[in-house]
Amino acid sequence: MDNNRETTGAKRKREADISSTSEGYISTESSEYDISEDGSDDEFTSDRKYKTTLVESEFLPDDGINRALNIEILISPRVWRDNITAQCTHEGKAIGREIEKVVWMIFNRYGFLKEKFKSYPVHRGTGVWGSELDDGPLLLIEEVYITDAEWRRKGVGSAMVRQLLVVGEKCVNSAKPMDMSPGLIALEFGSLIEDVQPQYVGKSKRQKLEINLRAINTAVSFYRFLGFRCIGSSPCFAYSFNPNHRAQSIAPDMDFGPQMELLDDREEETGMGDYIIPYGVEVQLRERTLSAMRKEFPLHHAATTLPDLECMEYLKKATAEDEINLTIVDRTHKTLLHTLARRLKPERIRWLLAHVNAASSWKSARDINGDSPLDVLKDFLEDMRTKRLVFMGNPDVSDDFRRYPPTAVECLSLLDDTLSPDLSVSHLKYGCTCGQSEILYDMLSYGIDDGQTWVEWNDSRLENVAYDVQQNFKTNKSICQGYTNIFSRVCDCLQSNLAPSVEKILQAVEQWNEWPPVTRNYLTRAGDLRGIRAAVTCILDEAHSMDDRTGNGE
Repeated sequence: MDNNRETTGAKRKREADISSTSEGYISTESSEYDISEDGSDDEFTSDRKYKTTLVESEFLPDDGINRALNIEILISPRVWRDNITAQCTHEGKAIGREIEKVVWMIFNRYGFLKEKFKSYPVHRGTGVWGSELDDGPLLLIEEVYITDAEWRRKGVGSAMVRQLLVVGEKCVNSAKPMDMSPGLIALEFGSLIEDVQPQYVGKSKRQKLEINLRAINTAVSFYRFLGFRCIGSSPCFAYSFNPNHRAQSIAPDMDFGPQMELLDDREEETGMGDYIIPYGVEVQLRERTLSAMRKEFPLHHAATTLPDLECMEYLKKATAEDEINLTIVDRTHKTLLHTLARRLKPERIRWLLAHVNAASSWKSARDINGDSPLDVLKDFLEDMRTKRLVFMGNPDVSDDFRRYPPTAVECLSLLDDTLSPDLSVSHLKYGCTCGQSEILYDMLSYGIDDGQTWVEWNDSRLENVAYDVQQNFKTNKSICQGYTNIFSRVCDCLQSNLAPSVEKILQAVEQWNEWPPVTRNYLTRAGDLRGIRAAVTCILDEAHSMDDRTGNGE
């Protein structure tokens, strides 16, 4: 934890801890500050060093006693988002686990706010936050804590955060004048464990949950009072320094608040036996939890625990005997389709949609988080594509993604009514790419008369071509032009809404009926499969490296 210290005047000293971590700053625990000799104005320039800035402010508590409080906050620039765009989740983990948690929760791997918090009808919350969260420095507050209880409820914590806002605003204005970036984000609010736990003694599970809820509500009210507003439906809040930002128009009591699961006295809890499966992370439930689920939600229990054949028989029997209400939802408002989609069970989904009249309407049913079964499935698949849960954190594995399993593709096709009937299954398996083929065709066409120079200029675009063919490029203009033309044929396929497979590209080559047959000369020398694969791989690599989100944005 990072700590800032605040002390009183000469009469006495009191200590308060504020833990703040930033993609621009990290406060320190040491009370011996390594203050830079340079003025603080230099701390927020583009050439940011690992310097520190000490900010002091006098505060007079409203406690009826005339004693001044000197608040000292130390800020150290560490990581700036414009330098970590292509590896935001990795850098977030490097800074600390709490930052990694926020990065995974509200940002994608490139530091952009997740699209669902911008545009999704439910997850966008009040809708006041959008693409302005994609850019600019962020100061992330992990915890504000007054160590000495005597100094609580006297405005000390508010004064500390306000001082951070002053420094944060200076940073944002210096870095990007007139920027709409919020600049400051408070992390997911929790309760102070050391204060809450002593209240657990002799309390039931429901009472403990109520204690936690009160503590969390207190923390939320604290930040809302200071001007922070919820980021979509997430448990994170942001603050905008721009007085005209839409967040400034939302009253504290009108801010978005996600629904809460009903409290109960049951003691069953999710077990800690997390384990990694090939496609995503599941939570292993304790036997007592499953027993309670079997009694209260037998259909959800069957979908969660039974093998395919047994589950199908159970569903058929339940439908025939009409003993179980098939429309029942669990405590988080999940329908049976929600559960089956999350567990990638296409055969069960297909049977339900075909034999249960109400099942089609379940496609649009929303759980307590506002998610439909399709939303639940897409979130699960995104986790499957991008991360794995391991002991030390959540490494991003999206670069190693090959395809979704067939069961996931089937579930998507069953639940998404917006898909075109003739949509290629490959699109569901692999997604699709933006087109760089025309740009590369133009770039490769330049300087093609000088083979030696052409090869030197385009060495990175030729690295997937066999070495002996690369050597031939230096002396044979025909195959140089042939390789370049492959990019144009890929473009032809994409503009015709055809996947650029080897077969389709070869058909496009034949349709052009070139003379002289430079493209056919290249393919004869390089081979149809290897020659085409080299060009298509180059297109994909270029699209990846030049995109704003996946590469350097240049």
